[in-house]
Amino acid sequence: MTELTAEEQLRHMQAQQSMGMAQHHKEVGEIIELGQNSYGKKDFDEASQVVADVLGEKAVNLMALVRGFDHPAEIVMHLAGNEQRLKDFAKLRPEQQGTELFRIEAQMSPFGQVRSGADPAWKDPEIRKGRVSDGEWSQNGGANLSDAQWHREYDRRMADKGGSRR
Repeated sequence: MTELTAEEQLRHMQAQQSMGMAQHHKEVGEIIELGQNSYGKKDFDEASQVVADVLGEKAVNLMALVRGFDHPAEIVMHLAGNEQRLKDFAKLRPEQQGTELFRIEAQMSPFGQVRSGADPAWKDPEIRKGRVSDGEWSQNGGANLSDAQWHREYDRRMADKGGSRR
């Protein structure tokens, strides 16, 4: 087996880092799309801008962190809608920010329990469609959704059945 030279090792590490950054950008784009589908393009873009304005350079760290959470778009919306919490979040060190994101997600989850698994929930194809799966809807009736999400999902389901909520 041949040993790699220092230059070859450096090129290999740079290639891995480049692939990691490409994956990061791809997933951030998917999170943005998910947020726009769930909350509307204008609302999610405005919320994202509020978060970016307050966090500044730390917004990159936020997006790196939320990629691993089940509900990254909801976390962004939560921070944008809670000015003081966002300002406090901006003052935290990166490892403290991770802990705070766990708290936020637990508060947004039914009974404070988050799902466990190898991949975050947002990567699930049913969730990626911006919809609640039929199984989840029948199981908990959308209990883990915000009021606005629940109403959108209910309206969508009624429209699919040919009915109207109003």
